[in-house]
Amino acid sequence: MTAMPKDPLPEIQALITRHWGYRELRPLQEQAIRANLERRDSLVVMPTGGGKSLCFQAPAAYRTGEITVVISPLISLMKDQVDALKAAEIAAIRVDSTLDEEEKTQAARELRAGRVRLLFASPERMMTDRFQSFLKELGVRTFAIDEAHCISHWGHDFRPEYRQLASIREKFPEATFHGFTATATEQVRQDIIDQLKLRNPAVLVGNFDRPNLLYRVLPRKNFVDQVLATLERHRGQAGIIYCPSRNKVDQLTVRLKDLGYNAMHYRAAHPDESADQNTYDRKATHDAFRAGTCDLVVATVAFGMGIDRSDLRFVLHTGMPKSIEHYQQEAGRAGRDGLEAECILLHSGGDMMMWKKMAEKAFEEKRIDRALLEHSKSQLEQINSYCNGSKCRHRVLVEHFGQEFTIENCGACDLCLGEIDFEPDSTVIAQKILSCVARVGERFGGGHVASVLRGVENERILKLEHNQLSTFGLLKDYPDRAIRDWVSQLVGEELLTQTSDEYPVLKLNGESWQVMKGKRSVRLTRLGKAAPKRSQAEEANWEGVNVPIFDALRNWRRELASRNGVAPFTIFHDSSLRDISRVRPTTLDKLHQISGVGELKLKQYGAAILELVGRMSKEIGLSADNSTEVLKPETKSRQVATMAATEAFPYFREGKSVAEVAQILGKAVSTVGDYLVGFIEEKKPESIDPWVAPAVRDRAIEAINEYGRLRLKPAFLALNQEVPYETIRVVVAFMNARS
Repeated sequence: MTAMPKDPLPEIQALITRHWGYRELRPLQEQAIRANLERRDSLVVMPTGGGKSLCFQAPAAYRTGEITVVISPLISLMKDQVDALKAAEIAAIRVDSTLDEEEKTQAARELRAGRVRLLFASPERMMTDRFQSFLKELGVRTFAIDEAHCISHWGHDFRPEYRQLASIREKFPEATFHGFTATATEQVRQDIIDQLKLRNPAVLVGNFDRPNLLYRVLPRKNFVDQVLATLERHRGQAGIIYCPSRNKVDQLTVRLKDLGYNAMHYRAAHPDESADQNTYDRKATHDAFRAGTCDLVVATVAFGMGIDRSDLRFVLHTGMPKSIEHYQQEAGRAGRDGLEAECILLHSGGDMMMWKKMAEKAFEEKRIDRALLEHSKSQLEQINSYCNGSKCRHRVLVEHFGQEFTIENCGACDLCLGEIDFEPDSTVIAQKILSCVARVGERFGGGHVASVLRGVENERILKLEHNQLSTFGLLKDYPDRAIRDWVSQLVGEELLTQTSDEYPVLKLNGESWQVMKGKRSVRLTRLGKAAPKRSQAEEANWEGVNVPIFDALRNWRRELASRNGVAPFTIFHDSSLRDISRVRPTTLDKLHQISGVGELKLKQYGAAILELVGRMSKEIGLSADNSTEVLKPETKSRQVATMAATEAFPYFREGKSVAEVAQILGKAVSTVGDYLVGFIEEKKPESIDPWVAPAVRDRAIEAINEYGRLRLKPAFLALNQEVPYETIRVVVAFMNARS
């Protein structure tokens, strides 16, 4: 009888625990590792922070006498990964232009001796005949292409040098190829497969949702004040502020420095600026941010791909990016450690026109073809819809990448947290706007339509006799800015079409007529007065953390990283430090149970951590050796919700409304709505009249009985979108409690 081959996964998991300190693989990591070990090509698409690197690093560390070549676009990215691997006692080397001849010779010696598991190189170096001959001499059989979306014309960061990587397959026909990227639509995924000539690849696409990220989208007004409000919320924390131009970067950096912020800039050189000086400035900013001596960078989008810093607590865009893919990649640099982070996007109508003009200029200069021009315009329409729509931000981003989003309230965006008010007469206002578009013959833009609706008697309106239209002055009590915003929202919700001409014109579509006939309702938003709220992830991630101990651990880590010349995250991620401050271990064994504390780090840093935590715990009078069960994310969230919900129950017994309880507890209305559902299901009250009017309750019960209790959307639509999801959930909980 032939013996069954041994499953390598238990050994791989033990290796990962020993070197990296992770006791469980994340979703899709196991499948990606198996594909690598089985010599099968693969394309792995995981959101930033999803653990892509481990998918090629762990198999390389497991295999003996073999080298995995990692193709990476930036030297800084390679350096950070090599430093992190060395810190985990994995033999890795990078070969790039910063090495002198002696260092390159030593690297070649180490590689030939078989003492290296991973070799990092740029795509430019990879394409040289000399380097390819060297790799053939080493017998390389595995290639990992990081940031693989750069190979696609349709990707958000296309790089011509990546396109040439397709020829490597011919030079290394027996090798397996593995592409890794954080952002790729189905079209981009197929292009990567085609360009790399992947053979029967395992295509592994992770969940694009990042529940730890809190998304906010705001109209850009006094943007410096909006920037300062963000910095105030994240005092002492690290973040990036993206600006659309070099001049904006310089202006904002100077302003922030004048206000006392330790801000540094990162952007391309100005025409009158020395290229050498700009290179020096960029390197200084990158090194300071990487080392943690600077926590705030104001930059153009050129800054970011080479940053492997995991503790960014916010990313702020002062202008609309040119695609959802760009935004997902740039905003996704926040919260890579899995902890809460905020992504703020400030936008205005001029942003879209700026990007369109740039795309048209690129077309005129023959830098892009007609197909790419139209693709760029389509991407702009999509990000504009994201900015102006009234759908959950997480839902829009996830559905853009072709995945289903089943959560009714994400608890992590401005809309679901109740920070945005809805106009009470939204449908009527929408009907008036759409009717005006029809009355002016679908031949004018949003500015003209807004003027007609406001009853403005300017020269153009009088000449066209649009002051005689039935829609003239129908919205005279509203400001021009509000009407323009509503027009943008209708376009964003695809209830109105806007042409992509140099001077865009508004056109009606099939959905427009549904609204005007009263067959479809509309929700138009306005900026609410509610203060920014904490997301559910933030509440869960801080539960049980002793902040003084956490801060002390971060300071200890920063000093240690500075002495060793490495990035702080290569020592420990913030998530591990928070868990240490929760558990407050007194023994090495207890410390070793915390995720991210591998055997090497336990030997190197364990004694120092136990001394610091023990001393501070004693000074403050805190308990020690707490259960590590609370470290599981799902357990933390559940416990936080349970404690807070129990605190809310007495107020529900008194019949207080959700808004009243939210104000008393200092919680988001959406969060307290979740507590109310729990209260109803657990305590089974005789009536829900304090929270749902009887007439609404009866209508909802009728719809729920017809369409079922498992999915709320059919009932929501059957109720003409007049009864909020939150109310339907309460009614479902009431029905469940009585059945």
